[in-house]
Amino acid sequence: MPELERAAAKRLLHATGMDATKPLVAFDVISRTVREKKAGHPVGPEYRLLGDRRLFDGIDSAVKAAFHWREQNLYGDSAYACLNVPVCVLAKPFWDICIDGGIMAEPEVRECGYQVLSYPAGGGSDGKTVHPVVILWGVHDLPRLVVALDDVFESFRVEIQKAFAE
Repeated sequence: MPELERAAAKRLLHATGMDATKPLVAFDVISRTVREKKAGHPVGPEYRLLGDRRLFDGIDSAVKAAFHWREQNLYGDSAYACLNVPVCVLAKPFWDICIDGGIMAEPEVRECGYQVLSYPAGGGSDGKTVHPVVILWGVHDLPRLVVALDDVFESFRVEIQKAFAE
């Protein structure tokens, strides 16, 4: 059913409007501290790089949870179809800064994005990889994601019914 999974991922990107955006490639978390004025002189903001570990840990957790439930569904006793979507919910919007050809674009504040990852399939012993799409979504915009997921799940249900009717 990989073709059905790919179709569902494309439909989700379309339903969320992310099909018109580039995937997220790399991350860095930046802390911004605004200081009060000292002796009547304004002090600019201070920026500090925090790295990407916390964000990647959240993304990795979302993907591993989706893989876990996929395995549970594949090897369970029940006959049903299931579509698992890895979603990492972000507490705040993020800056998306596109860098093409070494040229940095203007930052764009975004509430959502997606990333295509490479993970070893079946424990990685056979050298095969899978490429899940993980969704990064701002907590303040979750109702829109729910509507998009409902659309994808309804489409998935229809496709599964067609497949079993044939």
